[in-house]
Order: sequence, then C-alpha cells, then structure tokens
Amino acid sequence: MSTEAFSEDHPHRDASAHTSELALLGWDYYFQEKFKPFAVGGYTPARVTADFGMEYLVQDADGPTRAMAGRHLRNDALLLPAVGDWVALEPGGEDG
Repeated sequence: MSTEAFSEDHPHRDASAHTSELALLGWDYYFQEKFKPFAVGGYTPARVTADFGMEYLVQDADGPTRAMAGRHLRNDALLLPAVGDWVALEPGGEDG
C-alpha cells in the first residue's frame, strides 16, 4: 500500500467504511489495519487501476475517479504508485 496521499476530484467519502466494493478490489483486514492512521486523518482508501502519466484512475468504495499524485510524490519517481497499489485519497481534493 502506498503511504502517500493523492488528491481526488470528487468530495470526500467516509474512509472508515469497509465495503464490499473495496473487498472486490482486494481490500481486507490487513489493508484496513495498515490504513488506520490515514483514516484518522480523513483520507479515503483507493486502488490504482490505471496510470496516465500525470493522472491516475483510482477506484474507491464509490467508484472510479481520477486523481493526481501529491507534489511531494511527483518529485521522487521512486515513490510514485503503480497500478494495483493502494493509495490514500486526500480529503477535499487539495493537491499536496
């Protein structure tokens, strides 16, 4: 799981909800436990499903959305997520 934040282009959703939609993407107790520090901060879990270079397609419990890596990630290519990684979507869609 990526431990860095993404900004999303839709309003924040409840990060504490463990839904069947996320389970279909591979979300389980292990990831839920690892995500707890981010959930406290209001982040939403999502899985990277496509990489478009400057943007990513991510899937959260509410469906697919586009997201961009935070500035701090874009400056270090080794930190950028890959398709299949779990990421934390930043609440409010602010680019970090």
